[in-house]
Amino acid sequence: MIVFIPVKLEGKTRLSNFLSKAERKELIMYMLKDILNVVQKIFKTIYIITNDNLDLNNVTILKDSGKGLRNVLEVMNKYKKENIFLPVDVPLIDEHDLRYVLRMKSFYEYIISPAKRNGISLVYRKNNSYDIIFSSKSFVDCLNYCKKNNINYCIYYCFTVLCK
Repeated sequence: MIVFIPVKLEGKTRLSNFLSKAERKELIMYMLKDILNVVQKIFKTIYIITNDNLDLNNVTILKDSGKGLRNVLEVMNKYKKENIFLPVDVPLIDEHDLRYVLRMKSFYEYIISPAKRNGISLVYRKNNSYDIIFSSKSFVDCLNYCKKNNINYCIYYCFTVLCK
């Protein structure tokens, strides 16, 4: 299984009234390191998808065009394995969350966790032919996609993942 973590150091623009550009980059790097500390305990194959220059150990850096999450999905879909999409801004995720997904993946083809404001915090896909819908209402759109395509899915509600 592959874990994909998209990273955009120019992100977190909603915090620009409170944090400088340099502080936002630093925050994103701290969040990434927190997530990697958890993910690396369980998974061997971790890909960071970014258009930034990052120097990280024990991960593979995949370059993207920086054109958003649809491009991230294109990069992910080049790999023909079951995978987990995990945004960088869920730093409270813990081993329990990831182990739950590993247990449940034998029962479901698609596991999704909601985020605040109708987003998504984690998506497991049995294979890369299943889409992830990135929109202003990603969670609902992904659920509708699963229903429309008769994909066996599970919603994973968890505070440590939800609080994105």
